[in-house]
Amino acid sequence: MDGYKQTITLESIIGSLESGEFERFCLRFLTSGVNLSIERRGKQVTKVIVGANKHGYRGATDLGVDVIAVVEGEHWAFQCKQFTKWTKRDTENAIKAAQAYAANHYFLWVGCPVDVASHELIRAQDNWTIWGIEDICAYFLNKVPRSSQERVLAVDPQLFKILIPYANRCLVDYRTFFGTDSAKSPPHALPLVGRKDKLQKLIQSAGKNKVTLLVAKGGEGKSRLLYELAKSHDRTSTSTQVEFFNPHADEKTLDATLDDEIKRIVVIDDAHRSKAFPMN
Repeated sequence: MDGYKQTITLESIIGSLESGEFERFCLRFLTSGVNLSIERRGKQVTKVIVGANKHGYRGATDLGVDVIAVVEGEHWAFQCKQFTKWTKRDTENAIKAAQAYAANHYFLWVGCPVDVASHELIRAQDNWTIWGIEDICAYFLNKVPRSSQERVLAVDPQLFKILIPYANRCLVDYRTFFGTDSAKSPPHALPLVGRKDKLQKLIQSAGKNKVTLLVAKGGEGKSRLLYELAKSHDRTSTSTQVEFFNPHADEKTLDATLDDEIKRIVVIDDAHRSKAFPMN
């Protein structure tokens, strides 16, 4: 098991699945009780996945779509592509292939890193979302219920405990919270534009106040500002740690975690949904 710690990661496990098993992983992911957020007409919309099924067979009969999900009265089409390298040309081909199937929204899940050009191409389309391997890992950790993660990943229980230490920790750093390598994962790979004044106010407030509330509508960039807040402490080498509350952790461990002598800023993203921090 010591060898696992040095050579195996969540990203390497998912990225090494053969195509058929990658599709089955995606299907298990979608039937784990998750809700997913998409951008629609400039706003962030979150919907619950009611059910999902494999679509068609390999080849022309699947119309370029691997999984169909029922989402609160809508049908979302998922393409699950297991590649070692993905380019803008691959994205163009995937969009073209899926046009034969009518859906309310299209997801493209890719089992390797996705370049910025592909993300930009997808953003230019109506009703499309793309996830690379970093995004898949991040959403697996943050969206799939803790009780379902072992079933969805389908690995040896001992290996699972090594791969998902995040699930057993109350506080995690921003890289873990936002994904395995979120610095390279859009939208965080793109420069922060037009909100540097808000970021400075957030940094100042978090540094001197016991509680700072960051309030805005869904999709307006709260999480991005929190990401930049944490990254700014990395750059300045401050002694204060910025850590994110893990929504999957045992809430009873929080008090014990905060009993140490470390100076920290604790971020509770989506605090209005947290059972540990009721807002009423």
